[in-house]
Amino acid sequence: MLKFKYETDRMYLRILDEGVYKEVLEFYQNNLGSFEVSEPIDPESFSEEYFRDILRYEHQMILKSELIRYWAIPKAEPGRICGTVSFRDINRGNFQCCTLGYKVDKDYRGMGYATEMVSFGVELMEKEVKLHRIEATVLPDNEPSIRLLEKLNFKREGYLREKIQLQGVWRDHYFYARINESNE
Repeated sequence: MLKFKYETDRMYLRILDEGVYKEVLEFYQNNLGSFEVSEPIDPESFSEEYFRDILRYEHQMILKSELIRYWAIPKAEPGRICGTVSFRDINRGNFQCCTLGYKVDKDYRGMGYATEMVSFGVELMEKEVKLHRIEATVLPDNEPSIRLLEKLNFKREGYLREKIQLQGVWRDHYFYARINESNE
């Protein structure tokens, strides 16, 4: 059974409730320029109510076992969010897979926080949830994410043409996956 709070060397990974919407809003506002490049974001919709709704929705999806998102809070700055790692589209039965997503605050990039948070989350999904396969997509020019995925034994399996529209342009993505070798 997954817990709502875990601890790594430098951070806490927590499922947040709607009471922490201000910190989530601040996280997105502080990183808007870099997040817009790799995910479909509508900054016009950013409001306290919007992020309360997002956190409520995530709780509903967690209860249905369709999504899990951990927000990373650095031990050195417990009132701040430094990143998030999520596992969505969780499929059971014959599939036993999900899709990985993650993002790191611009002030915490290049310091190993993404590796620490994503590797912990991936191991959790493999060992606790017993998923067989974790998938991820990444922009071909996102070298830091490509290095991270490959360091964590994700293998490039394909090229997805015009996968997502970002800032009005359809963007290609690489498709990666990691197989849980201990689950075979």
